[in-house]
Amino acid sequence: MLDNPTNEGHNSALQAIQAPDGPPSDYAYEKRGILTAIIKQHNGTPTLFIDGKPVFASYMWGNAPTSEEYSMAATAQAYAEAGIHFHAFDAGAGGPECEWCGPAPDRESHFDFSHVEARLGRVLDVDPDARFHLRIHLEMHGQWWKDLYPDEREVDSNGQLHSQSFASLVWREQAKQFLREYIAHLQAIGLADRVIAYQTGTGNTGEWVKGQVSMTSRCGDYSQPMRRYFRDWLRACYDNDVAQLRAAWADPNVTFDTAEIPPASAQCQTTHGSFRNPRHEQAVIDYYRALADLCGDLVIDFNRTVKEATNGQALAGAFYGYLLELAWNASFFGSGSESEWSTTQRSGHLGLAKVLRSPYVDFIVSPYSYGFRGIGGHGPAMPPSEAMRIHGKLYLYEEDTRTHLAPTDAGFGNVESLPDAEAVLKRNLAEVLTRGQGIWWLGALSHIDPVREPTFAPLLAQFQRLGTFGLELDRRPSA
Repeated sequence: MLDNPTNEGHNSALQAIQAPDGPPSDYAYEKRGILTAIIKQHNGTPTLFIDGKPVFASYMWGNAPTSEEYSMAATAQAYAEAGIHFHAFDAGAGGPECEWCGPAPDRESHFDFSHVEARLGRVLDVDPDARFHLRIHLEMHGQWWKDLYPDEREVDSNGQLHSQSFASLVWREQAKQFLREYIAHLQAIGLADRVIAYQTGTGNTGEWVKGQVSMTSRCGDYSQPMRRYFRDWLRACYDNDVAQLRAAWADPNVTFDTAEIPPASAQCQTTHGSFRNPRHEQAVIDYYRALADLCGDLVIDFNRTVKEATNGQALAGAFYGYLLELAWNASFFGSGSESEWSTTQRSGHLGLAKVLRSPYVDFIVSPYSYGFRGIGGHGPAMPPSEAMRIHGKLYLYEEDTRTHLAPTDAGFGNVESLPDAEAVLKRNLAEVLTRGQGIWWLGALSHIDPVREPTFAPLLAQFQRLGTFGLELDRRPSA
């Protein structure tokens, strides 16, 4: 059982894995030797290289396959016929065949990799040239984890417990162990060469946003792990000098052992519009600075684990840095009536600067902005995309346009006709090509599905040709 931060006593699946003599007879995938995926400068912009050759980073993002079926087989085949062989889908915690699923009667480990080969094999049956981008979910929504580790859970300002605290060292060490064992299993079954990227994520959708305490009037995190982290952060910030802390907080009685997470009343107010006065609100400012540092450090730590476990031969990255977007909250998504508070500070995304400086982070992903998506609108990135370019990181543009195939009430700029859908998709590809970015198209939910809309098939093939052609152009920014 994983019952302590160091996982001592855990009968590690990593130690138990034995390399098989050959691939199971049920699967006919080809072992292609060691693959190396890296990001490096090419004609003026960060570019994906596979085994030393520049390639256009274009994917189909779809529903994850199961060991029994692949619901998107026909769509994946259509994408493959358009020349798109990179497949992005979810793995990790959550889902019917999750790999981080808790103990079971037949095993002590929290990890179960018995379905991995069959799941990936379903995609390879459809597209023998498939390469995988695994979106690894590390958020502990499962009740089993909450029951095992109640003291590691996030606590909101109403006293309600949620999933793991960002500051939980138990969870952090387990997550890194999961990444190591997952990669080791892929190596043992001969499929590590098929995985070009591991995207580590936590928060409600793997996007580093804790919706319960960042998108409503509730605040956090009042758990013991976060309290310990915040106090350690304060000691480092103020050189362990209590006089400095008291002067900054304008509190003659506070100490490093008594400093608390600011109450919701303080977190939800400002002195002037969006601005806080450090003479009176430094405690809140410090808490959000600490949260940003914590989340930035987690992104780096998880990505470093991936780079070490793969010997630097696969990419590592995250959904992150939505600095130009997070003014929204639950009300924007129709799941709340509280529109007074922004998600910007409370999301954990403000650690972007240190993430961009890290050598362990290869790429950043986001959907494109939810505002002004439709006809006549624009398709910009949520993060400051040029900052990623000058730091040598590849930006992957999530193309999740609600086309005419989506429900008419899908929102977020959904379009009503095929010509409008084509126009928006072309507009967004132009954004990607002119900024030297990568892209994945939402094959899931039928939004950009060549099976349901045959016109999309030649359009995607054209996009793939343009992206490949663009690799040979001078792509230095003109600014």
